[in-house]
Amino acid sequence: MNNASDQLRVWPGLLWASATWVSHFFVLFVLFVTFVVCVPWIEFMYDKLDMDLPSISVRLIEFSRGMVNYWYLLVVPLFLDFAFLIGASLSGPKLRWLARAWSTSALLGTILLLGMTILAISLPFQEYEKQHGEAADAASDATPEQPLPQ
Repeated sequence: MNNASDQLRVWPGLLWASATWVSHFFVLFVLFVTFVVCVPWIEFMYDKLDMDLPSISVRLIEFSRGMVNYWYLLVVPLFLDFAFLIGASLSGPKLRWLARAWSTSALLGTILLLGMTILAISLPFQEYEKQHGEAADAASDATPEQPLPQ
């Protein structure tokens, strides 16, 4: 009877660890798509428009190139994350907070990383808009009778 009650106490921890790991896998998938698909495409746009990039955008592109070249190294931390979540979830109540703190910090870190990515991607386009926006506005406002301003 004691064995059955011990098994019942294990299942909530395993379910929580599995659900958290699935969310971590989804977050890793979003990061993978962002850095392996989106950032190289935006880098192509930067090259096509011949834009000068700020330092944060250059660092983002370098980080993205590293992710493109070494994406397979993300599998090991994912399985270590799963092992840690199961171990912390099945430990005593005094250590369960560690699993929740770990999962929360991983999700908050991802949100911060994606926010910095959006900032680094948008900064060069804002500068491009400032430099080329006035000429584009003048060209769209010009009528056939009015010549374009030089």
